[in-house]
Formats: sequence, structure tokens, C-alpha cells
Amino acid sequence: MRVRCKTEALVASKSDVLIVGVFQKKAGRGLKLPDDSLREFVADILNTGDFDGACGQTALVYTHKKIAATRLLLVGLGEQKKFDLFVLRRAVGEAVVRVKGLKVKRAAFALASCNVSGLALAAVAQAVVETFILGSYQYREFKQADKGVKPLAEVVLVTATQKELVAAKAGAGRGRIIAEAANFSRDLQNRPGNMLTPVKLATAARGMAKAAGLKCRVLGLREIEELKMGAFLGVARGSSEPPRLIIMEHNARKKNLETIVLVGKGITFDSGGISLKPSDRMDEMKFDMSGAAAVLGAMQAAAELKLPFHIVALVPAAENLPGSTSMKPGDILTVSDGTTIEVGNTDAEGRLVLADALVYARKFKPAAVIDLATLTGACVIALGYHATGLLGNDQKLLDQIKQAGEQSCERVWQLPLWDDYYEDIKGDYADIKNSAGRPAGAITAGAFLGTFTKDYPWVHLDIAGTAWLTQKKGCMEKGGTGVGVRLLIQFLQRRAGN
Repeated sequence: MRVRCKTEALVASKSDVLIVGVFQKKAGRGLKLPDDSLREFVADILNTGDFDGACGQTALVYTHKKIAATRLLLVGLGEQKKFDLFVLRRAVGEAVVRVKGLKVKRAAFALASCNVSGLALAAVAQAVVETFILGSYQYREFKQADKGVKPLAEVVLVTATQKELVAAKAGAGRGRIIAEAANFSRDLQNRPGNMLTPVKLATAARGMAKAAGLKCRVLGLREIEELKMGAFLGVARGSSEPPRLIIMEHNARKKNLETIVLVGKGITFDSGGISLKPSDRMDEMKFDMSGAAAVLGAMQAAAELKLPFHIVALVPAAENLPGSTSMKPGDILTVSDGTTIEVGNTDAEGRLVLADALVYARKFKPAAVIDLATLTGACVIALGYHATGLLGNDQKLLDQIKQAGEQSCERVWQLPLWDDYYEDIKGDYADIKNSAGRPAGAITAGAFLGTFTKDYPWVHLDIAGTAWLTQKKGCMEKGGTGVGVRLLIQFLQRRAGN
């Protein structure tokens, strides 16, 4: 999708549809319409009660060539005193749904109609562009007959002044980069397990890295064995598909930069192993590599935004399948730092592959490590599908992630990680166990990871409830959401002082 910013009168903005935000209780005021008849037509719509500016409401007006745009789409922004980026994204999302239904090629958006005090115009522009690009996404890679609705070709953000234009361009540019990176993540998420094995995920990562100018190494089975990553290997050994450890770096050759390590769970299909999952909805376990997808998408965006950090991505990629060579309940695995793990449940495999990756992260002497994983169903029970679970060992870093979650509209909720939870994962026959049962399942999984992160500030994001949609929601279609990309980039930009 092409994104442009332009300063011009709304009446002169040529497009298939001009979108104007309208606040509740102020609907119809201040709209720059060219003649009384159109004003009256809009007023008639408002007077019917069919549209009053409530958040997400839309009303379509055909202009009959009385302004340059063929159609005028009013979108409700709700009460101005409650207006924020969450409300804006929801409202724009409804506008995107309406625009997709019109099957038009070019849309213009009146940025000034959403320009209220307390919100930076650049942030508004970024949110609008991200919503348009994310909302226009379609995954049709393997469809022949149905290629879907032809996507919108261009969005123009219309500003009132040249000063606004500068801010709009900056925000829109960031929004395009971040949303396109999130859609790259969604492409990876939505591919089926036979089309995205660990080897194929590594190939996709290499291709992206080459295009983005990132350094990328991929370690195979022999190299993983040489590193003595016993927990990672324990998960992988049940599949004929070999594991891969993807190591990607941004600004690898630059010195004196703060190092941030991003770790993504890359289980390309999770059957549960010997502790087999129920067959119902097991097809969704292709999404168990969503943490890896988020990390790779964030790396693409970080490279294009030229963020001033040495950023390392670590993705342990494997399949978790039952077989004659699979790990079994009761097995004991040894992590690369010598820690022994008693396997209580082979379906608690994500934390096993992450354990070796988190140990490997130490070699980079990181200032912060953030891991993302569809780790526990327990997190879905705790928070539903509206927030990502947040745990960690450094409150300052946790607070930075919280702030980034609010600003990126990828919300997180912190769970406690008291010493009591570390007691729960102590092993009977090994140092620790990979499952402490149902109580506080999301937290004890975090405690398991925390065992390997005592050398650096660390945050864990459990995205099990936010990584994919089982049905269409707003302007987002069913499937992978790309969650984590916007959050990570917002965190990095804030940390860089941008």
C-alpha cells in the first residue's frame, strides 16, 4: 500500500473516499464542506439519529461531484474527553472495514479531524497508517480461486498546515515500516506447519535479513549438539525435521552500542509430544512459533528504522511431535549451563527450548533480554485475549515495557514472580521441573525461564492469548496478529529517546 501525506483543503482532496473523524456531541460542526446542500444532507443524517459520532459508527455520503472526493465517510470518534490512541485505532479500524467493502483504490484521511490536545500529531498519523495497513492485510498464499478483495492501493493523509505535514510524514513513515514488519510476521504465522518447518523458517529469516541488511547465522543440529543445548534437543528429537537456531544481529559491527537481545519461541508445530494435545483445534498449533515471528518482524523494522542499538535475535526452532525418539514424561534433560530438568509434561516444551536460548544470550553481555512466547494456556485463562502476560526480574525494564504497551496499543499486564513460585518448580529428581501443575501455570512457567536469566535484566511476554484470532475482529482478519512487533519497536524507540 502506498502512503502519502499532503497539505490541501479537504474539498480539493481527490480520492475515491474522504474519511473525516467526527466527535460525539460535536458531530457535523467544523466539517469543511463546499455548499449548504451537502451540509444539510449531512445534518439530516445526524438528525435521524443513525449517526451521532459514537466511537466506530460510520456514515457514507455520496458527494455528487460537489467536492473532489467521490464519497465522504464520516467515522465516529466518541467523546473528545475520552479520545486516545486506543479509541482512534478502533474508529479507524471501522473505517477500514467500510472502505474495504467499497472496493476502492484510493482513500484520503482528514488528519486534522483527529488532532486534539494531548496527542502528538505524529503519533496520530502513525496509528492511522498502521491501522490501514494491518486492516488491509489478507493471507491468500495458498488460495487459487479466492484471491480475496483487491487491497486498497493508496492512503493519503491530508493535513491543514505545512507544520502538520512534517509531523504527519514522520509518523506515517514509522507506521508504514512497523505495520509492514508486523504483516511479515503474520505471513510467517499463517503458514501451515508443512510449509514452515524449522528449516524453512530459517530460510525465510535469512531472506529477510539479506533484504534488510542484517547479519544472520543459522546453526544446525551438529552445532546445537556441540553447544550442549540438551533441553532444546530434547524437544526436537521426536521429529524427523531437524532443529535450527537462528541468530540475527542489527548493527553487528558497530561498537559501544547497548545490546538488547530478543528471544522468540520457534515451535513451528506443537502436537504436545507424548503428552498429546486434544485433536480439537490442534491445527492452531502452527501458531506456536508466533514469538519467533514477532522477533523477526521487529528485527526487520529495527533495521529499516536504523535504531541505535546492537539488537540480537535468537530463535530456537523445532517441532514437538510424538515418536519413538521423543522425550518422555519423567526424562531428565541437561541445559547448556548444566542445569538439569525433570520433564513432567512434554507439552511444556516452549520453556525448554527457551532455556537454552536464554543461556546463550549471556554471551552477548546484554543490557536487556526480552523473550516472547505462546507459552501457556494458563495465561489465556488469566487474561483472556485482550492482554499479553508480563513477568520479569527488573522493575524498571518491566515499567518500560508497560509504557510501550500503552503507546503501541499492544497492552500487557504484569503478573507477580515471587520467590514462592521458584519453590514450586524445584525438581524431585533434577534441579527443576518443567511443569508445576495447573495452579499459577503462567507464573510458574515464567519462574522456570527466570532460573536462566539471573545475569541480566529480563522480561518475559506470554502472548498465548494475543498471537492469533480464531475469528475476524474489527478490521483484523482471522489468523496471526503480528503481536509484539509494535510493542518491541515502541519500547526500543522510547529507550533510544525517540
